[in-house]
Amino acid sequence: MRLWLGIAALSGLAAVGLGAYAAHGVPMDGPGAAQAAEWVDVAWRYHMAHSLLLLFLALWMEGHPQSQLPQVAAGFTVLGLLLFSGSLYLMGLAGTLALRPVVPFGGVAFLVAWACLLGEAFRRR
Repeated sequence: MRLWLGIAALSGLAAVGLGAYAAHGVPMDGPGAAQAAEWVDVAWRYHMAHSLLLLFLALWMEGHPQSQLPQVAAGFTVLGLLLFSGSLYLMGLAGTLALRPVVPFGGVAFLVAWACLLGEAFRRR
């Protein structure tokens, strides 16, 4: 379960780093700059929120090692981070619009992760 704690920490570190890079290291002027900045902002907000979810899940798994749903939730959270936030970061920072169709799949992965956590809440007595 320490693996998930490490992944949560790495994700949070990446969120802070990418947020700082976007705020201070990327020129956001010219045509399409407002849209690019919005994509990066959305990516960062979801990235940070779901990094905290990963941290929570890692800590939950430490105390409940027999439970499988939090592990599934953590896996879908990472998938969502890669597909949703990752695609938006690339769209906003690198102008790679080819990944636009991937974004909704990341959103669905986030929904599955939260549904797993909901299932865990009702499974426990």
